[in-house]
Amino acid sequence: MAEIIFLEGVSGVGKSTMCESIRKYFEKHYCRVRTYLEFDFTNPIDFYCTAYLSLDEYAEILFKYPDQKERILRYTHWADDARLVRYYDEDTPLFKGELLACLSEHEFCYNPTHPVPFEMYSRAYLNVWKHFAETLSDEYDFLIFDGSLIHHPINDMMRNYSVSFEQANAHVRMLLESLGNTRTYVFYLETDDHPALLKKVHADRGQKPPTQEQIAFWKKRHDFDRKILQKLNTDTHVLNISDGKWKEAEEYIIRETAFDTEYDLKCVYDRVRYLVTVRWSESMKEDDGFTSNFPIIAGRANGRVFWLYTDGYFVFSYEKDGCENMHWHTHPQSIDEAVELILEFSKKHEV
Repeated sequence: MAEIIFLEGVSGVGKSTMCESIRKYFEKHYCRVRTYLEFDFTNPIDFYCTAYLSLDEYAEILFKYPDQKERILRYTHWADDARLVRYYDEDTPLFKGELLACLSEHEFCYNPTHPVPFEMYSRAYLNVWKHFAETLSDEYDFLIFDGSLIHHPINDMMRNYSVSFEQANAHVRMLLESLGNTRTYVFYLETDDHPALLKKVHADRGQKPPTQEQIAFWKKRHDFDRKILQKLNTDTHVLNISDGKWKEAEEYIIRETAFDTEYDLKCVYDRVRYLVTVRWSESMKEDDGFTSNFPIIAGRANGRVFWLYTDGYFVFSYEKDGCENMHWHTHPQSIDEAVELILEFSKKHEV
């Protein structure tokens, strides 16, 4: 099952940049990873430009727009006694005309003109997150979310409902608890001089310099977030990126998620999640007198290719036409070289 990484922090601190940096590192080291950045309308647990409809309202829209029924269903999330319908992909509308206007009138959380009661808002999110956890698969090793646990929900709750700390804390804890036994990490990025960072971000984005009111708001918001973090019952880390510590923060995240291929090959074995042949490799150790504690890496690539990293050899084993075949290689010098050997061998033998 996929593990979940939440990248959090106030506006402009670099959440999206860190998400992409971690994704690129993981992919470079053959890890299956998916990132959900801000305004990604495919995000399964975070919403903007999404209509909240009661069951009756949803049925009425399906009846009124039969030619759009398939598209409406495609962009619908079920939330128990409500339906959430996305109607924008970033700046691109998913519907047109009267239907788009109707859905906009029912906006769920992103600057709604008629927000639903807070209890209904919170219950809808709970149902969506529960469904997400129940349907989580092993398609990816990691899912990385940009601000989906703390930043965006608290933005909505403060703006739309003026919630107390107790209400916000209860909501965020509820979301985490809805994930059950799913392995989660929360990394919160912060800086010692957020006013300077905020000014730089505004300049980089071609925006007007932040006002003193905006700077004061984000300082207050940072303190609010930190109080929330202290109450979370999960793996939580606060990373200060001041004074050029960005790379240090990135390396810390990689290390804490145990995906550091340069220093611990066992971590790769833990993360690769291919089919493992422990019993087979242990019998090899007994039969052939190996002294190393392998398998360090065992699994499959392109079908039935099984492979091992040992102290002295690189082993391919594959099954074809009901017969097991073996192939030996010298010890590769890196993970990259090992994967290249796997791909070359599997292509050559059509396995």
